[in-house]
Amino acid sequence: MNRNRSAFTLVELLVVIAIIATLIGLLLPAVQTAREAARRSACTNNLKQVGMAMHLHHDAKKAFPAGFSHFWTSGAVWGWGTFLLPYMEQSSLYTQLDPASRKLSTVFVASASAGDKAALQAAVPTYRCPSDDAPNPNTLFRFGSGAFDVATSNYVGSCGELGWANRNSDDPSLVPNYGPKYSHDPGGMLFGVADKAATATGAIPKSGPGRGPLGLRIKDVTDGTSKTWCIGERSKVNYAAVWVGAGNAAGYSANETARIIGRINTNGFFINLNFLLANSPPTAADIDNNGKIFSSMHPGGVNMMLVDGSVRWAEENVDPVIHLGMAHRNEGTVTGDTR
Repeated sequence: MNRNRSAFTLVELLVVIAIIATLIGLLLPAVQTAREAARRSACTNNLKQVGMAMHLHHDAKKAFPAGFSHFWTSGAVWGWGTFLLPYMEQSSLYTQLDPASRKLSTVFVASASAGDKAALQAAVPTYRCPSDDAPNPNTLFRFGSGAFDVATSNYVGSCGELGWANRNSDDPSLVPNYGPKYSHDPGGMLFGVADKAATATGAIPKSGPGRGPLGLRIKDVTDGTSKTWCIGERSKVNYAAVWVGAGNAAGYSANETARIIGRINTNGFFINLNFLLANSPPTAADIDNNGKIFSSMHPGGVNMMLVDGSVRWAEENVDPVIHLGMAHRNEGTVTGDTR
């Protein structure tokens, strides 16, 4: 007896495979988009935790932390990321580092103990954006003197930029010098403050001996805490950042104070800018400036934490004048949304 056997022909099988491949092709972008949305949400949550730590610091010490503790000498100095550790369930790490009694310049040395080196290279999850896979420790750009690489961060403090009236000039003869170094106030939220052990002419008001690594207070933010940037993102494209402090307080290069603070202005320092791609071949200044930008691996913009602890999305294609207004705390201009 002849039996008819049913089976797929080769053509039918290829059609089915083509349909499955098409469906996968349609589904994959949606899956990737959903995953990035989850990572961006986790990044937002990180910044909210940092914002909570900033306010806990303010409650405890009646001031936000300084951007970095300035001793008016060259060398590595502790920064805001270290000062916040006790308020982020990282008290043991803070105790190991002991920034209250030790200078970073005496800890960050080639002969550092195994314990100190491990602490300086410790990964703090709250300081890492899930969308960014920069290595830890940060090998993308040397830190300070280059004794060794230190722990990676994806968040930098907003130092503002030049003084509002002088924002289109880098003239060093301006008094005071509004660059985000040398313990002068560049108009933002986080910058160098003279440590209690430091004395020097030209320090910002009330930053002299006895003040320690304390920064601004809420009442200093006259433009409003919900209208002023405090901390934002920096991705591996711009060398990411570090949380321990500044590689050198006496300069503002990618391996110095720019490791923990970021800038924005209308002269070229825009969100998600890559100087290395903007100019070919890149100059030495391009390489240096590339490490001073706010940037992220999220498409189209960055997460920015405001002084009140909320987090807002800042689009890269918004007029930089608006971003510049958000970066300053008291220039008298209250800007609108950055989206």
